[in-house]
Amino acid sequence: MQITIQPPLAFSELGQRQNNEDSIFPLLGTANQNTNLFLVCDGVGGMEKGEIASNSACETIANYVAQNPTPNPDTDYIDAAVAAVQQIFADYEQ
Repeated sequence: MQITIQPPLAFSELGQRQNNEDSIFPLLGTANQNTNLFLVCDGVGGMEKGEIASNSACETIANYVAQNPTPNPDTDYIDAAVAAVQQIFADYEQ
């Protein structure tokens, strides 16, 4: 059986906001057949600097995965990636 994978698509809706606070990884047009990580980070509309938080979360998780490759990510692996995001948020607040 042959499986064909189409290029990923993304869309976002501004809703009641003047700016889009959502972020995605990979950026539109940059995914290829070797891409195995796809993220959507919601900017939690209405919260201060939501667009910075969502972008930082996408970048941090993507960097964590790139720097710590594993063939079988488990709960501990995901927890460590999320902990890296939480540390970035804590450092940003200081």
